[in-house]
Amino acid sequence: MHCPVCQSENLTEETSFSMFHAHAMFRTTEAGLLGPKYVMAKADRSRVCLDGGYLLLFVGEKTLERLNERAGSRA
Repeated sequence: MHCPVCQSENLTEETSFSMFHAHAMFRTTEAGLLGPKYVMAKADRSRVCLDGGYLLLFVGEKTLERLNERAGSRA
């Protein structure tokens, strides 16, 4: 694995990540009661580039499955 900004391979080990506002919402094709449904993606793991300081965030497996299901429903 390498840093997406500087391409360095000098990264920390993967560790847990927690921050209240670190999430993204992706619209689904399903309709909810008050409008469209969303998949909320919250980062739960991270690494840091030790050369440039870039913070890499990763979502959990359940969120990744839900996002893949969403992508499959659009195909």
